Amino acid sequence: MHTYLLAVRTGLFAQGRFLGKVLDEWVDDTQEFIRSKLPHLVVAAIIAFALYRLLNIITARMVRIAEQHAAAHNRIAQVKTMAGVIRATGLAIIITLVTMQFLAAVGVNLAPLLASAGIAGVAIGLAAQNIVRDGDGTLYVIPNSQITTVANLSIDYSVATVNVSVDFSANPDSVMKMLQSIATDIRNSEEFRNLFVEDPKVLGLDAVRGSEIIFPVVFKTEATRQYGPIREFRRRVRLALEENHLLPGDPGRVYRASLDPASATVAAHSHATQTENDPTTAKAPEGNPFTGD
Repeated sequence: MHTYLLAVRTGLFAQGRFLGKVLDEWVDDTQEFIRSKLPHLVVAAIIAFALYRLLNIITARMVRIAEQHAAAHNRIAQVKTMAGVIRATGLAIIITLVTMQFLAAVGVNLAPLLASAGIAGVAIGLAAQNIVRDGDGTLYVIPNSQITTVANLSIDYSVATVNVSVDFSANPDSVMKMLQSIATDIRNSEEFRNLFVEDPKVLGLDAVRGSEIIFPVVFKTEATRQYGPIREFRRRVRLALEENHLLPGDPGRVYRASLDPASATVAAHSHATQTENDPTTAKAPEGNPFTGD
């Protein structure tokens, strides 16, 4: 190297001339870089490589522990997603730090760059929006400044309540046994048995509205997997109501009632006649049960 430099230090590169001064400064800068800055960059590269290896070990261990101990597949998928996010974020931070060290070593002023990055971050943060897609394909755009609560529907489990409405004339105990039997059959069916987290529950007679009584039935399934079982439950309830000659509930259905013994005899005879037919085809008498009108 020194022989080459001595050879070229003639003519335009002679000492004291412009190109000679440039050559001298280049040699000085190279020596300074090799003596003081290159070891710093080597150490930074070694530390960055060690951090990257540590990051891979931690994320791989997260996934391995989840696969060994997590019972639900969705939990394993969530851990894998989180591990991927941590790995990508950590790698981006490591690369950024190493790049900044290199730029500082070659003499780049980082102050304007950092200031520009900060301004860009603020602008992106103000303009960024959360985009949420509904199950029917609707796209909801929510500005970040307006987000106060976030509901996660795809974590751990889902709970769905089906309110079954039956006519007031039905025996509540019989209806509860029928609903529990249907829900249990669905719970144990080949198609849906792996979706349930707990056995379905019939909570009892929850409300009376006009001539309808309402029985809530609760299904607890894996996250976002409740739709199939409750659809099948509704289908079987419809068939069971017809099979057991039960009317579905209707808050607008009104029965005529009277305390007069003669009228009560007529009403009893009329009721006996109607019970011989399928009540799903019978038209309920209209009137106000409190005034007799």
